[in-house]
Order: sequence, then structure tokens, then C-alpha cells
Amino acid sequence: MVSRHLAGLPPLNRLGMRLFLLLTLAIAVITIVTDAWHLRQERRRVLAQLQREASLVAQAIEGQILPLLQAADDPRLAGLLEDIRKAKGAECAALYDLKGQRLRATFEAGMTDTRPDVCPSVVTPRAEAEAVSARWGLSGTYNLQVPLTPNDAPQAILKLVFRMARVSGPLEEFRNSILVERALTLAAIGLMLWTGIALSVTRPIRRLIHGAEAIGQGRLGARIAPAGGLEIRELATAFNRMAERLAESQEQRRQVEERRSLLERQLRHAEKLAAVGKLASVIAHEVGTPLNVISGRARILGRGLPDGDPRAADIAVIRDQAGRITRTMQQILQFSRPMPARQEPVALPAVVQAVTALLEYESAARQVHVALEMPPELPTVRADADQLTHMLLNLLMNALAATSPGGRVTVRAAPAQREARAGVELTVTDTGVGIRPEDLPHIFDPFFSTKRSGGAGLGLSICHDLVKAHQGTITVESEPGAGSRFTVWLPCKGREA
Repeated sequence: MVSRHLAGLPPLNRLGMRLFLLLTLAIAVITIVTDAWHLRQERRRVLAQLQREASLVAQAIEGQILPLLQAADDPRLAGLLEDIRKAKGAECAALYDLKGQRLRATFEAGMTDTRPDVCPSVVTPRAEAEAVSARWGLSGTYNLQVPLTPNDAPQAILKLVFRMARVSGPLEEFRNSILVERALTLAAIGLMLWTGIALSVTRPIRRLIHGAEAIGQGRLGARIAPAGGLEIRELATAFNRMAERLAESQEQRRQVEERRSLLERQLRHAEKLAAVGKLASVIAHEVGTPLNVISGRARILGRGLPDGDPRAADIAVIRDQAGRITRTMQQILQFSRPMPARQEPVALPAVVQAVTALLEYESAARQVHVALEMPPELPTVRADADQLTHMLLNLLMNALAATSPGGRVTVRAAPAQREARAGVELTVTDTGVGIRPEDLPHIFDPFFSTKRSGGAGLGLSICHDLVKAHQGTITVESEPGAGSRFTVWLPCKGREA
């Protein structure tokens, strides 16, 4: 279980590795210094313990050593020294008089007094009567001299000599236990450091790196969860604020681009209007008069023909085409010089019913059913009734032209709010051929037409301008083969709202 958790930790990056090594080195140095101090203190404790033991031995034998001093060759004295040597694990134990002359000594098996630091024949006594003299010998032995003071008067000197192992043995055991303990401690600390750095430093930094890469790739919605230490959380919060500002800046830039694009489209539209105005002037001057002459002459010729004359069909074609040219010229003239919209209360149901009544013959000829779906009461709108009639007439004519025989055109009206403004929504839905997706963005552009038979491409553009003049909106939804739906929203003003 633990190994699986450890395997899930992310590897340290260079910053995490440097931090891990630096902290590990600092902890190791502090641990070494501390352990060296503890080892030194333990060494002092062991030596002090030997001195205390020697002092206690001296106090224990002071009472019985006085009779034995009268006869240095007394075997009891040798036995007493041998017992002391064995009990304390010393190399030798010796008894000296106050002048430093050896009275009696016992040695470890195989040892003699030939070494100058192992119970020599003569020693230098210390001046202090109660002091324990301790020093290191030339061969690494530890020498203790303890004065024997029965009745508080110095009588002799007890000398104990210990091998180095007697001192270094406990120290080695202490050192080995410290090494094992410190190895386990450093391993545990290293594991905790690795885990802590991986979780609190490496992982948040990797999240920051991934977030920065996402921002660099344009995904400004990328955010970083503020987790980890205080500094990491502050850095993540600052990063998120930066991403939000970048997203806001991009959105502002997009809005500026949209406004610029809108201004460009409006400028192109104005240029087209100017061109249409010039064209309309030319048409009115150069085409209108000859066209009236042609139409008048054709009418006169038609009247003079007898019934059943085959030339009457040709004259009818001439008149129809002349009328078609005249209507196109009138659309162009109307588009180039739109009349200002009047502001008067208008009941939309009346306008809708009047327009559908005008198109009864057209819808019957095309075998298309026109359905009206309107509530009994609708708020009135302040608008120009003639312009609304023209706009609705264009929409219904386009719907009838796009719908096959047996199809259906539905006109709906209902109250609707847009941006906290009251108004009326009017929809014209057909079951016709629909509009291709690539044509939808240009459907309200002047001179753009989707009719197979060809058209001036001004009807929907006129509708767009009329709705805009009434501070309304017009939108289109369409799917090829499934029909189209044009939605017109007109605001209600004043008491009508």
C-alpha cells in the first residue's frame, strides 16, 4: 500500500531536487555535530563513572586497609588488590605509600610491571588528599590514583590502570547505537522531505507549468487550484488573476474586432447605398421613360388585336417583362431613398390579417396553406404601418416562393421581452427548401439572392433596414430541406409597454 502511494508521487524537478539536497545536507550536518557532542559527553560520563567507582572502592577498603599496611607482604593485601582488579576489569591494581613507593601490585595474566604506565615501582603522588588523579598513559591506558584516607588522614594511594577497551567499549556501543538511530532517522526525514517537497513544491510547480502551457496555447479558461503552502497558493491565485485578465483582454479585443467588423460592414453597406443611389438616378432617367413608352405601346397594340390573335401572347410577355423591370426599378429607388418611419400606435394583428388577405390568391395559386397563430390581444407597437406592411409582405412572399405545393407557412405573434424591454415577437415559418449554412451570414446583404429564378436581392435587405429603423431586431434560422423561420422583434414604447 505504501509503495503504491510512493510510486504515485511525482519525481522532483531541479528546484525540488536542489531543495531536497540542501535540506538533507543541513540536517546531516546538524545531526553529525549533535552526535559528536553527545559522544563527547558520553565519553566524559564513562570516565567520570570510572573515577566514581575508583573513589567508592577506596572508601570501601579504607577501613580494612590500615592493618594490612603494616605488612606489605601479607597475602590478604594481594588478595584484596586482585579482587579489586577483577571486579573493575583493570589491567593492574597497586598500593603505594604517600611517597609514591609501590607496596604491592597485582597484574592481569601475562602482564608485568615492565611498562612504565602499568603500575610502575614509583609514582608521583598528588598533593590533594581527597582528589582522584586521572591521566592517559603512553600506550593508551587510563590511570587512576585514589588516596586512602582512613580517619581523614592520608595513609596510602590506590592505583588502577584500565585498558583502552574498558573506556572505548561503552563508547563504541553508544556510537553504534547512534549510527543506527541516525541512519533510520535520516532515512525517515529524507522520505518525509521527498514527500513534502513533491507534494508542496514539485506538484504545484508542475500545475503552474501546465497552466502556463495551456495559456500559451490559447486556452485562457485554464485555472490552477490554489493548493499547497501559503506562497504556492498566493502564486496560483496570482496566476489565475493573470489568466482572468488575459481572458478579459481577449474578450475586449474580440468585441473591438466585432465592432470594427460591424463598422466595416456598415461602411460597405453605405457605399452600396451610394452606388445604388447613383444607379437609381441613372435608371430613373435612362430606363424609366423608354420603359413607360414600351409598356404604353404594348398596351395600345394589345387593344387593337382581335380576340384569339396569337400575337396577344407576345404582347402580354412584353408587358409582363416591362412590369417586372419597373418593379425592380421601384425596389431599387425605394432602397436607395428609404422613407423615415412614422411613430404611431399599430395593432400587429390587423397588419398581419391585411397582408395575408392580399396574398390569398398567391397562396392559393401555389397551393400553400397560410396559418395565423396569434393571441386575441397583443400590445400595440409604435411604428409605421405602411413600412410594417411592406416588411411582412416581403417575408411572406419569400416564404411562399420557397415552399413547395402542399406546404405550410405559419405566422405567429406573441408578447416577448428583450434585454428588459417589452415588445412583440413576430415569426414567419415555412416548410420550404431552407437556406444553406454558408448563405445565412449574407441573407440580409443587398443584392444577395438565393432564388433560382434570380432576383434583385433587395427584399430581405429592405426588411432588415425597416426593422432597424423601428429599433427592433430580425433574425433567421434555417436548415436545408426543413424550412426557415424569420423572427422579428419590435419594442413597445410608452404606455403600450
